[in-house]
Amino acid sequence: MKVKSFVVFLAIVSCSSCRESPESDGIFIDLNKTVSQSVNNIFERVELIPLETNDKSTLAEIKKVVFHDGHYYILDFQKNAIVIFDEKGKFSRKFERIGKGPGEYLGIDDFEINPYAGNLELMQVDGRLMTYSITGDFLTELSLGKVINSTQFFTSISDDIVVFFSEYSKKRLTYYSRKENKILFQEHDVPSFVSRVTPMTPLSSPFYRYNGKVNFFEPQSNNVYKLNHEGAELKYKWDFGQHNFTIDLFPKGQDSKQNANFWMESTKDYASFFRYNMENDDLIITSYAYDKSYNLLIYNKVNSSYQIIKRFEEGAIPILVDFVEKESGVYSCLSAHDIRHYINSSALDPLNQKIFNNISETDNPVIFKYHFK
Repeated sequence: MKVKSFVVFLAIVSCSSCRESPESDGIFIDLNKTVSQSVNNIFERVELIPLETNDKSTLAEIKKVVFHDGHYYILDFQKNAIVIFDEKGKFSRKFERIGKGPGEYLGIDDFEINPYAGNLELMQVDGRLMTYSITGDFLTELSLGKVINSTQFFTSISDDIVVFFSEYSKKRLTYYSRKENKILFQEHDVPSFVSRVTPMTPLSSPFYRYNGKVNFFEPQSNNVYKLNHEGAELKYKWDFGQHNFTIDLFPKGQDSKQNANFWMESTKDYASFFRYNMENDDLIITSYAYDKSYNLLIYNKVNSSYQIIKRFEEGAIPILVDFVEKESGVYSCLSAHDIRHYINSSALDPLNQKIFNNISETDNPVIFKYHFK
C-alpha cells in the first residue's frame, strides 16, 4: 500500500519530539519545527491533468471539486453550472438548469454526490436543496423555508439527515430529516461578529468525509468535530501552545477592515484560519496561516510525527488541497494562470514537464495529483 511508505518517510524526517503533548487533550504542534522539503521527497510524483478547454467546458470560478465514478464534477460558481470531465481531463458534459420553473434553480452555492443514493444534489443560498439523478433528471426538492436566512454549505450524514451550514445564523448547523420533512434541531453557536466583521469566513466546505463519516471544522477554530444524528462531537483539536488563536483576541468595536488588518498582523504570533482539513487512514492534511503566510501541515496519525512546510525546496508554495483519495494521493485544482506558484517544472518527470510547458494562461484549470510514495 503506497501510502504506508509515505508514513514511514514522515516518521524518519520528522522530529522525534513531535508528538502529542501529555499536558494537552489535543494534537500538539510545535510551530518552530518548520522544514524545507522537496516535493519529490514527500510524494512519489506529481501528475498534471489539464481540463479540456472548449466553448462548452470553459470554467470561470471554481468553488468545489468532487471526484466520483471516474469523473471530476466541478462547480463553476460564476456560471451556476456543474462541469464534468473524465479522469483524463476530457470534457464529458455540463449540468445547467438556470430558471424559475420546476427542476430549475437561480444559483448553486454548494453540491455533492449523495453517497447513500448516488444522486446529484445542488443547494441554493435560500436553503432549497434540488435532487437530480446522476444523469440530470430532476427528482425532488426540499426547502428549509424561512427558518434560516441563508445557507452556504450542506452535506448528508445519513440516508435521512442533511446538515446545513449557515455562517450568519446564531446556530450554524441545522439538522434536517428527509423522511420527516422537518428540521430536527440546530446547534453550534458562534458570536455574530465573527461573520459580520472578521475575515473568518469559510473559503470552502467546512465538511469532509473520512471512512464514510462526516467531519466538520471552521477557519476560526482549532476544533474538528464528527457529526452524527445526535449532533457534533469533538473529534480532536489542534494545539499550538502559546500560539493558539481565539476569536476573543479581536478588539471590541472594530469594523471589518480593522479586524482584517488585526488578523493579518496576528499571524506573526498566532496560527489561525484553517483553509481545509482532510484525512485518510494514516494522515491528516491541513493548512493554516502563521508567520504571515500559509503553512502546510502533514500529520501522521500512526506515530504522531508531522511536517510543517512553508515553502518547498523547488521554490513553490504549499498546495491547495481539494480532496484526498484514500490510497492514491492528494488532489488540487489550480487555475492555469496560477500553477507556476504551486509547482516548479524541476519537480516533474519528463512527461509532465512537457504537459506543464504546453499549458497556456488562458487554458482551463489543471488537476494536480500528488501520488503518495
